[in-house]
Amino acid sequence: MNSMLLKIFYLLILYLINLNNLKSENNTRIFYKEESSGKVTIDGFNLPSGATYNLFKGTYQFKNELGNYGEVECKGLVDKNINNFSLSILCEAIDKNDFKIYNLLERKGNDMSAGVGKSIVIEGTGYNKLLIGTECTYATVYVGKTSWTDSKCYIDKAKLEAYKKALEKYK
Repeated sequence: MNSMLLKIFYLLILYLINLNNLKSENNTRIFYKEESSGKVTIDGFNLPSGATYNLFKGTYQFKNELGNYGEVECKGLVDKNINNFSLSILCEAIDKNDFKIYNLLERKGNDMSAGVGKSIVIEGTGYNKLLIGTECTYATVYVGKTSWTDSKCYIDKAKLEAYKKALEKYK
């Protein structure tokens, strides 16, 4: 896939995420956006059948529209056969106040270079405990060993307000 087609595909994915996930102001579940980028290494085995079984490791930086930012380390497995792949990754984020967030990411498809997946916050420390159970839809694109990801995370409105209030105490 050439670079221009990859960019168009990525923009189309983001548009579809926004179109499918519109929520009105009156709903109790709303969303916030998050961005990340970083470097990825993949190392593993190439099997005689053409399938691969790889260990995934990534280091990233993130920021969200709520004013939080930090560093992320991810580790997981990428299982790829001739026609498709599955990815299962656990990420540990350490935010600007040294509180942690643990996300479990999953994605399946036939193109590893770009796609859409789901993640869920499974644990956290400090105010990030308020995010446990938050589900996100993310779109990722890779160029070489670099990846860019945009996420849209859905959260109960009351939880989001409590999170914002707790985060404000650390400014």
